[in-house]
Order: sequence, then C-alpha cells, then structure tokens
Amino acid sequence: MSLKTFHTVFIAVATALALFCAAQAFGSFRDSRSAIAAAGGVAALAAAVLLVTYETAFIRRCRAAGIR
Repeated sequence: MSLKTFHTVFIAVATALALFCAAQAFGSFRDSRSAIAAAGGVAALAAAVLLVTYETAFIRRCRAAGIR
C-alpha cells in the first residue's frame, strides 16, 4: 500500500467518523434541544466538509505531480 493510498483511506475514514459524530450530535440535539449538541453537530459537519475539500486538493496535487 503506497503512502498516497494510505493517506486517501485515512482521510476517508476520518470523514466517515466526522459524519457519524455529526449524526450523533444532531440526534442528541433532537432529544435534548441542547445548544452544545447543536454546536457539536455543526462543528463535526464542518470538519467533514473540510476533510473532503482537503482530500480533493490532495488528489489534484498528486495528479499534477504525477504521483500514482
């Protein structure tokens, strides 16, 4: 497994974890109407979006550099 493949898989797993945390936080918010749960859900969702953006940029840089 190349370093690029490991990095791509690692970021994909981190994104899935962030989405799971967002779902849990929003579920908690639905039950308790807690502002902290809502903030946690928004933060986890923002982290997932940033991870996807980072991964897209990483793959573009690798393609531009000719890394397979």
